[in-house]
Order: sequence, then structure tokens, then C-alpha cells
Amino acid sequence: MTAMVSLLEKRGILRRKPSPTDRRVRQLFMTAHGNTVMQRLSEDWKPMREVLRKAFSGEAGKQALDILDKVFNEMQKERERLLQKSNPNSSRNMIFDESDASGPIFRKPSLRFKHNTKTQS
Repeated sequence: MTAMVSLLEKRGILRRKPSPTDRRVRQLFMTAHGNTVMQRLSEDWKPMREVLRKAFSGEAGKQALDILDKVFNEMQKERERLLQKSNPNSSRNMIFDESDASGPIFRKPSLRFKHNTKTQS
């Protein structure tokens, strides 16, 4: 993990800063360049997202997505439990975005498997 963060920091995508409240903690911030890279990656994946949207259409697709949602949620709960068990006071896994002038904001992981209920024409 540290090696990956160091690489992303070297490439100007992330920046580490000491926590103002806990000297042991280093917070990670997305840089403006990092946000640009994320936007470009998101745009590059648009065609693949459309393929996946079609593959998961209909009732069978909805059922598959519901199962993936349950698996994802259980994995998240277990991950949080293990992190809490290993270091109850840790906030080391937080990623913040510098673009908000009011200060760092915690970016919560988004649920990736939600079924789009809109019908496509």
C-alpha cells in the first residue's frame, strides 16, 4: 500500500499531509492533476460501462446485481471490522479531495453494482 501511495504521490496524483489532530496519521489528498486523471479514466470507461449495462439488463441482470450488492456490502462490513480490530483509532485509509475550500472531505467508497432502474430506448 505504501509503495502504491508513494508512486501516486511521485506522479502528482496524491499528496500526503500530516493530520492536524493526530501526529501519527498522514492524510491523502487528491491533487488537481489526480482529479483530471480520474475524470479522464472515467470517460475512457464509458463504452465499457454501456456494454456492462446491456449485459445486466432485464430481470436476470437485476438479480445478478442484487447478489453482487449483497456480496459487496458483506465484504465492506468485514473489511471495516478487520480494520477496526487491527487499529481502532486509525483513520489512515481516508482519501480527501483538496478542491473543497472548506477543508478535506472524506471520500466514501461508492456502491458499484447498483442497477440502473431507468429504461433505455
